[in-house]
Amino acid sequence: MKLSGALPVVAVDLVPRRLKLAARLGATHTVNPETDGRLVERIEESTGDQVADVILEVMGNPQVRKEAFKSARRLGRVVLLGSPRGPVTVDFHDGVHTLSLRVIAGGGGNPDDLDEEAG
Repeated sequence: MKLSGALPVVAVDLVPRRLKLAARLGATHTVNPETDGRLVERIEESTGDQVADVILEVMGNPQVRKEAFKSARRLGRVVLLGSPRGPVTVDFHDGVHTLSLRVIAGGGGNPDDLDEEAG
């Protein structure tokens, strides 16, 4: 991400070893919401009181997913790749529409499944 000009890069995870890996791979800041406190505040501290242009949510943790929407700037993008187990409640009026966020979702899968669907 840094190669494309994305700075700072803030990695968020609940697992310390994955945060260490993110730092080795180029994250400029790491945040564990369970030990570091409120996620949005930590991101603002890392970015000089800004919220993020792009959020990539890949953990699937329901609480982190809610915070992802709060961490994006107006007209920002939230990319949802993690797969939460069970329902996640998001206030789409206040959390998405009011900020004019672009939400992009993707799903994982097995490449063999794609071959079967293609016929």
